Amino acid sequence: MIDFDIYASGGSGTIGKYLSNRVTRLQVDLSHRNFNLRIHKNPNIKTLIHLAGIVGNERVLEDREYSFQVNVQSTRILAEKFLEYGGDKFIYVSSSHVYAPQDHPLDENSNLEPRNLYASQKLAAEMELRKVFDGAKDKLCIVRVFSVLDWGTRPFTLGGAIANLAKHKSDFKLNHGDDIRDFLTPSTIANTLEEMSTRPILEGVFNLCSGNGISITKAATRMLDESGIEVGKDRINGGHSEVPYLVGNNARLKSKLPNLSLEWSPSRIQDGK
Repeated sequence: MIDFDIYASGGSGTIGKYLSNRVTRLQVDLSHRNFNLRIHKNPNIKTLIHLAGIVGNERVLEDREYSFQVNVQSTRILAEKFLEYGGDKFIYVSSSHVYAPQDHPLDENSNLEPRNLYASQKLAAEMELRKVFDGAKDKLCIVRVFSVLDWGTRPFTLGGAIANLAKHKSDFKLNHGDDIRDFLTPSTIANTLEEMSTRPILEGVFNLCSGNGISITKAATRMLDESGIEVGKDRINGGHSEVPYLVGNNARLKSKLPNLSLEWSPSRIQDGK
């Protein structure tokens, strides 16, 4: 059996916290241009999963320059140091929001048109990484993650909004219930990234998604019902956001890893606390 030395940035985040103990969490401050990376103390590094960054458009808009430094410039520097210290596989976790709006499932060759500043920075980071790995394309793997949903996610996410619905005596209402999304739980995403880390054959761009669309109303209702929480139907409004449909095609990833289970299966609320 091959022993893989797997490292990850952002190991305490929404997805990173679900990585197993065989993944070493990197302690690195990406906000400084000359950050100290301890890869040189780990000469046997094989794979780095890069999850760290400023996540979400609202947070990016709070400080655009700072976010650009963390999300784009430091990603490039991290990749350069990774190559310098002899790393074998750099897995960059990007976003499905880099794609142009479409009304059918998106594959890796779909048109690119970032939907907001956060997505623009993710795509800019992808482009910087392609330059860094121009002479070593087999060492770069870009993973475009679609919608993340479960209990215990951050307040600004859909999971956080559904948690507000579940609060006792809350009058919070969820909007855009007719939007169609492609959900996976953060634990499923983390497990898949870890599995991808052990497969040197993977290179290029991959969609990480279930491949199945479900409305926000149905997803929220499922989470609440399975946790035994009753919420009035008037608390989930219909209608669409600026992105009414966002579903992926995962055929490329499944062709490489056919045994992957990529189904959205949310936890119960007591498990997500």
